Amino acid sequence: MKSFIKIAQYGLLLLISLLASGCCRTLESDPAPPNSVRGWHEFDAQGIHGVGEFVLKKGQSIENGKIGVELIKTIAPVKCYERFAEQDLFPKAVVRFYAIPGNETLLEVEVRKSTSNSLQPPVADHGINAIFARDINTKDGWLWFELWR
Repeated sequence: MKSFIKIAQYGLLLLISLLASGCCRTLESDPAPPNSVRGWHEFDAQGIHGVGEFVLKKGQSIENGKIGVELIKTIAPVKCYERFAEQDLFPKAVVRFYAIPGNETLLEVEVRKSTSNSLQPPVADHGINAIFARDINTKDGWLWFELWR
């Protein structure tokens, strides 16, 4: 009986330490890709003047002769079950803007799904003032986004 109580105490201590330390898990985002995108074609929608719409996979880039855009990585959100853990449950992506020619990095920016980021010079000097992340797939590693003037 003494050994059973000792085992139960160790088990309870182990359970408490696991619960106190928290538990986190990655939440992969797996939306379907769009059927088509515009590419480098300007458009107007809801008061926004877009200069292009694209889907890039990790490591891919697009260029318009003056500026290039590369998807560096996608970042899956992490959900933690700790009592006071901060939660950011939106997938993210890191995008690099670079100059043509020369491949010189102008700006790296982290974008969140369904949000827009203002872009400062030198990227804005090329007629691109914002990036809007329409969707991010962290499982397959792609970003669907628009560039705005």
